[in-house]
Amino acid sequence: MPAPTSCRLCVSEDLHGVRLQDFLERQWPSVDRKQLRALVRDGAVEVNASTAGGHARLCAGDSVFVDLPSHGLREHGAATSRPASLHVLAESAWCIVVDKPAGIPSVPDRAGKDLGVYGMLAELRPEE
Repeated sequence: MPAPTSCRLCVSEDLHGVRLQDFLERQWPSVDRKQLRALVRDGAVEVNASTAGGHARLCAGDSVFVDLPSHGLREHGAATSRPASLHVLAESAWCIVVDKPAGIPSVPDRAGKDLGVYGMLAELRPEE
């Protein structure tokens, strides 16, 4: 079955005030963020029949129209898999030094998909 060529979404009450980019990331959590930003940049996303930027704030009831690419949306690949744990290089009462893997963000992303090294540190020391 061919992929749909467009999608119309309605902003719910609980998403009132969210940025357009964050809204799109919540609708398609498994899709590469760069591809969603490109859709907005290229004018393929409209809010209430007007082209909008990724930083635009949405209101409850807004209509978001997305003109999807003919090949569909690319999902995150397995290449971005997360390591099981951080390698601690040094530790003291005030400091911890870890070997941060490439491709892992230092801080959580806005969409809450990846907690980054910050979240991995919390998993490393759950009792603290």
